[in-house]
Amino acid sequence: MQISSREKKFLITACGALLLFIFVEFIILPLCSKQNSIEEELILRKSLYERYSNLLEEKDLLNRKIENLKEKIERLDNSLFTGRTQSLIAAELQKYLEQKAREQGLKFKSIGSVFEGEGGEGKFKRIS
Repeated sequence: MQISSREKKFLITACGALLLFIFVEFIILPLCSKQNSIEEELILRKSLYERYSNLLEEKDLLNRKIENLKEKIERLDNSLFTGRTQSLIAAELQKYLEQKAREQGLKFKSIGSVFEGEGGEGKFKRIS
């Protein structure tokens, strides 16, 4: 069986078209698909990076705020009365009031202190 030149050209063209189809279908399209998926993943990772970077910046800011608040608490604790019982705190408060009254030019007629009650804790006397 002999193939005519017209049929040879048709077969060569058909084989070329088939090879081109196979090349496009199995090489070019998978590469394009892979590139698109890589680009999408890159966009996702970039947004995650920005998000976590912002969180880290906020963390540093919050840590500074925490340190400032700890210092403020320490200053407040140091400025508060240090007595361990109500009687000691009352005595400190009384001394503080006396000092502030003197600064303002006030004088107390009488100053009472704490007298002992049950259990070592006292009740306050009235200051006039």
